[in-house]
Amino acid sequence: MIELRAVEPDDLFKLKFLQGAAWGQNGRFVAYTLTHYDAESDSDVGCLWLVDVDTGEQKQLTYGNDSSPAWSPDGQTLAFVGKRGETKPQIYLLPLAGGEAQQLTNLPQGVAGKPVWSPDGTQ
Repeated sequence: MIELRAVEPDDLFKLKFLQGAAWGQNGRFVAYTLTHYDAESDSDVGCLWLVDVDTGEQKQLTYGNDSSPAWSPDGQTLAFVGKRGETKPQIYLLPLAGGEAQQLTNLPQGVAGKPVWSPDGTQ
């Protein structure tokens, strides 16, 4: 049996929010950002996840402060906005076959908004 209790203020910091979902071209996978509050940094932190809509299987893709996933036209790579440490947000590329995300941009002011691929996937 589930025990009901009043919501405490600290409970609000345990909530997680789904943001920025992006459907893969084949319609089987969705990449999304799962955001939670991090008390140590006193800020919201987002990680990228991938869900197989046929099986419901979920896989965490990143452990940094990441958001705004965008599928490459061939469905093999995710571009996303990531923030590492005290740096400004930059665009990263993550090969879905495995491997580490590679930083694509290094703009002093950082990037804003969601990455967008060219139709042929070269940019």
